[in-house]
Amino acid sequence: MSHLEENRCQSGFDSVFLAKALSKFCHKNDPACDPVLNLTCPWCDVEFETLSLLLRHMKLRLCALRNWQEAMGLVHLLYILKQEIDVANRTCNMCKTLFGSEAALFDHLRYRNEDTVCRTCNRCFRDSEKWHQHVISRTPIKAQKLL
Repeated sequence: MSHLEENRCQSGFDSVFLAKALSKFCHKNDPACDPVLNLTCPWCDVEFETLSLLLRHMKLRLCALRNWQEAMGLVHLLYILKQEIDVANRTCNMCKTLFGSEAALFDHLRYRNEDTVCRTCNRCFRDSEKWHQHVISRTPIKAQKLL
């Protein structure tokens, strides 16, 4: 959790992404809840600067609260966070289209957003299929003699 809060996640997700997921979690549990996350321990009333510090406090059992995962809804929060990451991993940054898989997104990015260049004539193609047809039409096929 701290790597998301401190913008150190290698996936590119940051504290803004985490705040969005937390807000969605909060409103799913209680539609009237305040979008500002309460970072106070419900047992000992100690307030923390970040969610990761509060979770660490509870995990190390520095207070007497038991079953804190259930009390905080942590499993549900992590499930929502994973869903948000999955959706973000399958969304095109250019056209904002959501795809069924990361492979489909990769194909879309390669097919729609990459220029393909013919190494022979330096002609640029936006459509990889047209590039492929161009390469096939320009490649001489030499018949080999069978001995």
